[in-house]
Amino acid sequence: MINKLIWFSLFFSKAYGFSDIKNKIPFTERTIMPIASVSKTVIALSLAKAIEMAYFDVETPINDILPFKIVNPHYPNDTIRIKHLFTHTSGIVDNQSTFINSYELATKLSISMGVFLKNCLYKNGKDFNVVNFGKSRVGNKYNYSNIASDLAAYLVELKSGISFAEFTYKYIFSRLSLQNTHWFFDENKSKDYAKLYEINTSNFPFYKNLMNDDKTIKDYTSIIYPDGSLKTSLDDLIRYVKEIINCHNSKSKILNKESYKTIFKKRFDEMNFPANVDKSLSNQAMFGSTIKKVG
Repeated sequence: MINKLIWFSLFFSKAYGFSDIKNKIPFTERTIMPIASVSKTVIALSLAKAIEMAYFDVETPINDILPFKIVNPHYPNDTIRIKHLFTHTSGIVDNQSTFINSYELATKLSISMGVFLKNCLYKNGKDFNVVNFGKSRVGNKYNYSNIASDLAAYLVELKSGISFAEFTYKYIFSRLSLQNTHWFFDENKSKDYAKLYEINTSNFPFYKNLMNDDKTIKDYTSIIYPDGSLKTSLDDLIRYVKEIINCHNSKSKILNKESYKTIFKKRFDEMNFPANVDKSLSNQAMFGSTIKKVG
């Protein structure tokens, strides 16, 4: 956590290597690539914006918003609140098979994020499984969860009345002029996509089907896209990081000062520190950890 003013000046920016090794296409500052879980910082900004718009607050129980109820079968009387989603203490966990089933070899979603979440987290959902929930009470254990992160994005979607992708474009991407930043495959921008290559092998059938013979990765999509499917370029990412720094300096283009504080507030200071978190080393903000200086 940074508690003093930070100034942003860009001194140097350059891209290296190839976006397509076989065809020797250079990787440039406009090459578009997926940025994995950096996507969750967009969920944080969206939650802060939704709070600013009075859709809910961090203490709001998720079942006050959802059209279906989510209950941890191990602790059915516990109340999961929005703050538990963004601090990864909700008790909703990433069961590997459930998470993998969110990926599809396609460029368009077959079902909505809301349907997927209902199927796997609602007790009468067709893919419900108790292993999607941890055996610790809400707030008592830190357990990094992509699915819980997507649930937070879904709450924004429900309260705003538009998809999460539309919400982020309207309130974040367009206001920051992020022209190469988007969630789903875009045919018009695909010529600028970097080729993706296999690094780690896996025995899961989906991963095997995902690979081409030359170890490049086929086009795919994720139903629960907010947790890690954002595509962007170096140019756009620089503008985005500048906005995060501007949030620290109360000069945001998209959030007011109080909303900025909502993002960066150390949450475990007001909650019980989870048993598996060393309070001398780290704390948790909104989809971000704060690491204390060591040594």
